[in-house]
Amino acid sequence: MWFYPADEKGNSLVAFPHRSKVDYDAMKEGIVQNIFDRRNPEENERRKKEMQELDFEIYVSDDLLRDYVDDIFAQ
Repeated sequence: MWFYPADEKGNSLVAFPHRSKVDYDAMKEGIVQNIFDRRNPEENERRKKEMQELDFEIYVSDDLLRDYVDDIFAQ
């Protein structure tokens, strides 16, 4: 969901960059913002650090994996 900056009353207009050339150009210029990208820099760094901590491979033996799968199907 993309929105234009809020006016003096705090209201924002929704933008449709995939439908409107004007909205697309505003998105490319950084005028409209995706509401899901509205995080402060500290929050972004914290999330990035958490993802790095979780980014590692876990090795499971075939027998253990088979036991897990069997237990799931048994339920």
